Amino acid sequence: MINKKIYIFSFVLSILIFIALRSDLYSINNGNREELKKSLLNLWAEKECATDELIYFNRPLISIACTGNYPQFVRNGLLDILYQNGLRLIKESYQIEKKSGLYLYKTEPFNDKGNYIYIKVYVRDARILWPENEKTRPMIALFVNNADSHDVIRDWQGLGISLTFGLKSDSLNFQEMAERVISYKQELWISINMETGNHALDNTGTLTIEDAHDNLKLSAYLDRLLINQKNITGVASVKGDLFLKDIISLRNLFRILRAKGIHYYLDTSIQTSVQSGYDTAKIMSLNAYQTDAYLQENSDLIAEWNILAQKAKEKGYVIIVAEASSKKTKNFLHENIKRLRQDVDFNYLSELPVIK
Repeated sequence: MINKKIYIFSFVLSILIFIALRSDLYSINNGNREELKKSLLNLWAEKECATDELIYFNRPLISIACTGNYPQFVRNGLLDILYQNGLRLIKESYQIEKKSGLYLYKTEPFNDKGNYIYIKVYVRDARILWPENEKTRPMIALFVNNADSHDVIRDWQGLGISLTFGLKSDSLNFQEMAERVISYKQELWISINMETGNHALDNTGTLTIEDAHDNLKLSAYLDRLLINQKNITGVASVKGDLFLKDIISLRNLFRILRAKGIHYYLDTSIQTSVQSGYDTAKIMSLNAYQTDAYLQENSDLIAEWNILAQKAKEKGYVIIVAEASSKKTKNFLHENIKRLRQDVDFNYLSELPVIK
């Protein structure tokens, strides 16, 4: 009888020790899993995603729910993050509906076989879902810069393609135009006019270096644009040859933008030697893009478009900036859009790959 009690006691003690060891293992991995979650969230704009940690088959499961797409380059980025965190992919499974996808990844540490960690990704309101409806054709993001009236927005909307509108930051009816862009189901950005050395400063909304060095003034400037508006995806720099050389101004701008939930930036200059805005945005973990072409009134649009279409085939995508006021560019697109869509897909800017 005593031997039986000793046996039972030893058995229970063994179980408790095992549980304690497993609990310790969980606690060791907690810090790593927090870093893993942060890295995974960086694949999408933070305002579009939420994350949680659950238990699945008595193992940790990191759950990520996003509004947006799951293209191949995001999936590849997810796998890279898993491998960089010392995880081996055991199994990948997915279930895809018309506009949503559920992906489950079973992983384990390379040096700890059987200690599984699951990653679940759920995306909704998606147009691109790997692998079933993955877009393989070249992509073009058309950024309509400095849109400043309802009539201009309506005229561009008539193209019938996905557009990214950069609303002029100093427009008096900014909020009403923003609502119009959202009602048209297009992507909304802000085109911020930044300080340049080519003209005197005025009171039309130019963001100056002096104001950018003052956190209160800078925050107030952005609050005026973002008030009652939760659908702004990113900001684009307009002009700003002085502003874009001032690293303090850029760092303050990007830091406050991130705090206000804006995580995308477009440098509208044509990849000149001055790339401080683009480089600083990348350093500060924004999703930064560079412009491939800026269509001008004096551009040979047929020749330039053929070059851009070929570049999109080679690179996979191109970013084109067109002035909203350019009737020549708008008319060219209206007349040729059916032909152009035979060779490329038009996407929102935020749907394009981000070079980290």
